[in-house]
Amino acid sequence: MTAPPRAPRANDTLPDGFNPHGPLTQVAQTLLDGLARRHRHSVLGVETLPPGAFLLVVNHSLATYDILMLGHHLYERTGRFPRGLGDKRLFQVPVLSQLVTYFGGVRASHDAADGLLMDGHIVIVAPGGMSEALRPSDERYRVRWDDRKGFVRLAIRMGVPMVLAACPRADDLYDVQGSELTRSLYDRFHIPVPFLRGEGGGLRPRAIRLVHALSEPIHPPAVEERADLEPLVEPLHSLVMARMNELMQSALDFEARDSA
Repeated sequence: MTAPPRAPRANDTLPDGFNPHGPLTQVAQTLLDGLARRHRHSVLGVETLPPGAFLLVVNHSLATYDILMLGHHLYERTGRFPRGLGDKRLFQVPVLSQLVTYFGGVRASHDAADGLLMDGHIVIVAPGGMSEALRPSDERYRVRWDDRKGFVRLAIRMGVPMVLAACPRADDLYDVQGSELTRSLYDRFHIPVPFLRGEGGGLRPRAIRLVHALSEPIHPPAVEERADLEPLVEPLHSLVMARMNELMQSALDFEARDSA
């Protein structure tokens, strides 16, 4: 197993040059403040976050910005700027690539994940990816992680805990229609073409309340260096899936009680 990550330092500037105080990042944080007010965003369980490096494992909505709101909230509360691992395709599109990088995104790879965790950072992963984001509304409040186990292997290999973050009502920002065209284009070309409807039947996301529920840290089993990790992956993955389903329901229940 890799040596334990060092303790984090608030507001670290990384070797890749990312600076959470950069002008574009400041603009993004102002926009996220506005979105947080619009959605009356709240986060449950921040007080249980571990002090060192960990994986922040999130569900993936079509809107996606709920993940950014969570990262911004944690930065405001803890002074630590979470770094998100993004699909390589995000970094192949001009302008989008620069924006993702400006806002702390890192192209997903083993080396990038290892480096961020070794430097003590919070690393955001969305195991379901765009496939989960494109699922139709009749599958809302569920995650598509059954065959997504790389994040569990990463946690075991690096010896870092996972914190799950569930925001089920992000699936209600849009109604998403199931479509064979959507599935075909994404399966064959990885091009996301959703059929969606937001506020007033348009493209603006609905102004609904968003609540993130965080789990307690889930610690992977300790392993010896060069040990076979695979026997440990399935049991831990099953535990994570069960806990995520519980969190999704907890967030829905909290929002219902708070709105009553």
